[in-house]
Amino acid sequence: MKASVIIPTYNRAKILTKCVAALMEQTFDDYEVIVVDDASTDDTVERMRRYPVRYVRLEKRSGPAHARNAGIEMAKGELIIFVDSDVIVAPEFVRDHVEIHEERGDIILQGMVYHVRELPKRLSFRYLIPNGICWHVFITQNASVKKRWLLEVGGFDEHLGAFMGYHDLDLGLRLQELGLPMVHTFRRCRAYHVDGPPVELDEFIRKSYERGKTAYVFVRRFGKRGERIAHTRKALIISHVLKTERWVEGRGIRRVVAEFACISPIYQLLKGIIRYHYRAKGILEAMHLWGGQNTLNLSAIRGKYESSSRSGSSWG
Repeated sequence: MKASVIIPTYNRAKILTKCVAALMEQTFDDYEVIVVDDASTDDTVERMRRYPVRYVRLEKRSGPAHARNAGIEMAKGELIIFVDSDVIVAPEFVRDHVEIHEERGDIILQGMVYHVRELPKRLSFRYLIPNGICWHVFITQNASVKKRWLLEVGGFDEHLGAFMGYHDLDLGLRLQELGLPMVHTFRRCRAYHVDGPPVELDEFIRKSYERGKTAYVFVRRFGKRGERIAHTRKALIISHVLKTERWVEGRGIRRVVAEFACISPIYQLLKGIIRYHYRAKGILEAMHLWGGQNTLNLSAIRGKYESSSRSGSSWG
């Protein structure tokens, strides 16, 4: 079975180079590596010229869903393996994916990863224990499925928000609706996921807000199944109970976060509250855009939330 490894990327030339280098050292021969560059402005194109990969650069930045769909269209393999550009795989990685599909038939295969901030100088995969466990969901950092099934469900939904998440979760649920079982592997298909340094607060806020908007669309589409994954109710309730609209967007929160940056438990607590606040804000924004229609009666929570908001500061 021929495999196509698809890697979308945007301005990650350095870590992408390590990702591709690892994929060049596989113990399996019948595969190709497709790098879809989402209009990077760094030296990605120059670095990729060093490797025998199929490289395509998109004319304008369109998001990972579009990039992955472009890769699927190009792919010559029967099996599509998705890898993120900050994932470093074991030498047996491609072989493991192919063999499991040959053993199990028509499945969705979810591999696990070991998250690190920085890549160790010496990589060891033999005793690598995953710390990024994805239950019942399809996460494209390390996953595979046959191309025929991807084409049958129409690939990734490019209308589900261009950049902020849920594209792979959405695809996974649609694949499961075809009757494909989800198979997880812990001892095979091993890989490191290089998370890098924590993002700046402004970027963290932006991502939380945008993911909140996309989460609502996701839950609207899949109902209770989507809610079990996206937890939109949880975000709205926590934000409402803690009255976050009254204080999280104030000027003082940045000073408080900076002061407690060295005290991990407090810092993580504040970070979690900020995340829930902006996710809730994104959810409410999406609900307004969709006319308040939903499948989980979120409007009742929204009404309580907005009633409370009127006595405090506005969303801005």
